[in-house]
Amino acid sequence: MTKAEQYADALVAMVARGTTPAHAVKSLVAHLELRGHKRLLKRLGPLLARRVLIEERSGVMVEVAHESDAAHAKKEAVLFSGDMHIAVREEPSIIGGWRMVSKNMLVDNTHKRHLLDIYKRINISL
Repeated sequence: MTKAEQYADALVAMVARGTTPAHAVKSLVAHLELRGHKRLLKRLGPLLARRVLIEERSGVMVEVAHESDAAHAKKEAVLFSGDMHIAVREEPSIIGGWRMVSKNMLVDNTHKRHLLDIYKRINISL
């Protein structure tokens, strides 16, 4: 779990315990500034948006490397998700391909995954 994911979990937990969202965000920003982690703020938004979509169970998040991959990824995601709502967003950490995330399913069709599979097969055969 990354630091950004840990902070996103902490923010969600604060709100779940009854803290107002505005107060929780202000407290988190102050904490991040104090710890020198303010640069993580830009990663929290996409993490929280993904979490909300998944928790609602009403949709699927498709993350693509480039906007040009969106149409193809959406067609592929329909095969796995059926008639669920599909949201597409560009994810800079993906070098190529796409990834579909829902409440109980992850379909990873990224170039990184394929490269790791090749790497593992090479190392196993040595």
